[in-house]
Amino acid sequence: MRSAQQHPFHFDANLTRWRNNGLEGFIDVHYVYDTVVVNSIDDWRKMQFKRRKRVGVLFVCANNICRSPMAEAVFRAKARHARLLQRLHVASAATRRDYVGLAVDMRARALLQRRGYVIASHRARQVTEDDFARFDWILAMDTNNLAALISLRPEGHLGHIGLYLDLVPGGAVREVPDPYYGSLTDFDRVLDLLETPADFLIQQLSRTFADGQ
Repeated sequence: MRSAQQHPFHFDANLTRWRNNGLEGFIDVHYVYDTVVVNSIDDWRKMQFKRRKRVGVLFVCANNICRSPMAEAVFRAKARHARLLQRLHVASAATRRDYVGLAVDMRARALLQRRGYVIASHRARQVTEDDFARFDWILAMDTNNLAALISLRPEGHLGHIGLYLDLVPGGAVREVPDPYYGSLTDFDRVLDLLETPADFLIQQLSRTFADGQ
């Protein structure tokens, strides 16, 4: 590798920062190697998709035992079918700590299995500051959790934070209701709501990967 002096742009791993002749700026950067040296921003953009870590997708609800692990399971299945899963890092988390360490609600697990979705071993966890660096897409189930995420977002964060159902163009419903205190019918309705945005996110990511190749 040539020296940084021979190449004007020098990027350091684990930072979202570029430096050039004393000037600095911020870019959404994910690395596989410790140091990347390129001739220009355009060259870096082309190389990013060949050397970048997997794109991170995080689903978030209040307690991470119903809605967000259901969203994760549905999205994983669709990403696997689209042959994108190996290029993604998919997870879920909670904005609250009430149920940290607990498994997925038995009703959610049963319904997922009934529809053919595989739910991996899961223990509820709370969103951390590191998640904002690890995940490119952070998707909330409702406006309360979205507000909590925005309040936690570090300065300079460049990833996408928004409502999951807003990925559906012209969607009439914007929030995934919490089914915890409801019936199996409520869980069934939640699963119905989670399938369509997963398809749109797969389409968006497929275009992103195609543009970067």
